[in-house]
Amino acid sequence: MIYNSISEIPVLIIAYKRYDTVVRVLNAVEKVQPRNLYVAFNAPDPGRKGDQGKCDRVRKLFEQIGWPCSVVKLVRQEHLSARDSITGAISWFFSMVESGIILEDDCVPGMNFFYFCLTTLNKYKDDEKVMHISGNNFLGMDRKPGESYYFSNYCHIWGWAGWKRAWNAYDPGITLMKARDFEKAIIPHLGRSMDNKYWLDIFRYLKSGNADTWDTQWLFSIWKNKGFSITPASNLVENIGFGKDATNTILKTKTPLPEKLDDENAQITHPHNREINEQADVMTSDRLYRIKNRMRTFNLKIKISRHLPVAFKSKIKSLLAFLD
Repeated sequence: MIYNSISEIPVLIIAYKRYDTVVRVLNAVEKVQPRNLYVAFNAPDPGRKGDQGKCDRVRKLFEQIGWPCSVVKLVRQEHLSARDSITGAISWFFSMVESGIILEDDCVPGMNFFYFCLTTLNKYKDDEKVMHISGNNFLGMDRKPGESYYFSNYCHIWGWAGWKRAWNAYDPGITLMKARDFEKAIIPHLGRSMDNKYWLDIFRYLKSGNADTWDTQWLFSIWKNKGFSITPASNLVENIGFGKDATNTILKTKTPLPEKLDDENAQITHPHNREINEQADVMTSDRLYRIKNRMRTFNLKIKISRHLPVAFKSKIKSLLAFLD
């Protein structure tokens, strides 16, 4: 589908109980006035006092939308984990649309984000290698002069857009992937051995089913299908969700975020060729995921454990965790 204006792009908002953040997301979306708005609500957690009232307040916010549009709602009757709630909402969304924008309840988009999505959703709608359009740039510099975005092996999900054709490849439990197949999948993407080892360890951890997350599985699904992502040259979406009501971002990230959104110019200039920006990806690895530091700490742990008596290992465990 070709979109002729930003208002034609379907928008999904994934909401739970945070009124103060989701109202800002809705206010940002209202500036665009999408003709088709989808909202997915998680149910209150019966084990958390006050959840019912908070969820009711959020749901009432969407009872009267301030512009003419079609509103389709998914209202959960049972509380789901963050992973199941978000992935279920996205799958529900793509069961009805071929492409669109996904915003969690703490991701506030700037106007340029919608123009950026309009252009890239149209341009790459039939390009199966392009599987994700990020709204975030955590580096703020890694581009060629005059280009509005670059191609990356990494996908950021604090405001993004995509296609049903790509999401169909998502495997939330990575049940279809084996360690040897995963290793074959990541080696073409990541050139450094430390990156390969880090993500292989993450894969094995997620394979155990212990993590309540969904975005890393999405990254792995993209790699498995030899796809890649589009990353804007500057940040287009702000995450305002750090705090006590957050699920996975309770403490502020150590990674510095851009101070403001890029709203100055909606003109999109495409890269001259479709090549991964390897320099930017290495910087993303080091700055965002801190893989180099993590691997140094891991190697330090191994060296220390080889030379210390068992009785001392537990005593230094907390110190090494702090170094990480």
